[in-house]
Amino acid sequence: MTLCSIADRRCVHQSGQSCANQSRRKLARRNTRVRQAVALLIMTSMGALFLTSGTANAKPFDGPEAVGATLAAGILTGIACWTVELATEDDDEEVEPRDDDYDRRGWFVGLQGVYAREDYDIDREERNIDSQSNFKLEFSLNNHDAGGVRGKFGRRCHSRFSVEFEMEWLDDFAGKVVDLSDGMVASDIKFSTIAGTINTKGYLLTGRVQPFVLVGVGAMSVRGENNAKGSNKSSQDDGHLVARFGGGIDFYVTRHWVVSGQADYVYSATNLESTNYISVGFGAMYRW
Repeated sequence: MTLCSIADRRCVHQSGQSCANQSRRKLARRNTRVRQAVALLIMTSMGALFLTSGTANAKPFDGPEAVGATLAAGILTGIACWTVELATEDDDEEVEPRDDDYDRRGWFVGLQGVYAREDYDIDREERNIDSQSNFKLEFSLNNHDAGGVRGKFGRRCHSRFSVEFEMEWLDDFAGKVVDLSDGMVASDIKFSTIAGTINTKGYLLTGRVQPFVLVGVGAMSVRGENNAKGSNKSSQDDGHLVARFGGGIDFYVTRHWVVSGQADYVYSATNLESTNYISVGFGAMYRW
């Protein structure tokens, strides 16, 4: 009777050499698949950086193009997650389930309250406003922070990796446009954003406390409401590509319930409308 365990690399058997060779070959194949899958995850992250690059005077990814790039990143990330699961599926068959398997595979869903601080390029926004007016104008922000909420849905495909789709809504970034000819406020402007990103997360530890880093790519919709003096209120929606970089900590209260904190920097690829911001969120997550 032969018993081979990859988990602890031990072999108990009648034919020792045969079992050892079989285990080594199996382990080598598994490690090769894992390396390929991790390389694919890294390629996804590098792709996010590449997609957000552009010229200084153009909008490289607006509207449908941003959504298309997000879908492409989602498909690539999904394939990477699936490949990781296939590469390590033997582990789940040979290792008995544990009560403290906080690094197990499975689906998760989460919700967080968010505080955000703008990192807008004021000079760039001012040039954009000037290009649309015959008068010399000055743009400034009154309200530099905003509140909102973010939701997550994803899958942990390996003890060290997971992928997720994240939606983040923020409201009440506010600014004003001043006519420099008379110093009067020409209009009040309010911004709200909705950003959806495909994130890849890497876990530094796999116990009850799990610090992690993440990188993601996605699309953002920005609504600007313009309340110009002496005219009707108007609004405009713009969509563009964004990248998300961040990290945080997951704390497992139970096997299924997790308290989570996360801080991100969201970078806009739309070079004429620099709507970058820093967000910090805190909330809960449920794991199946």
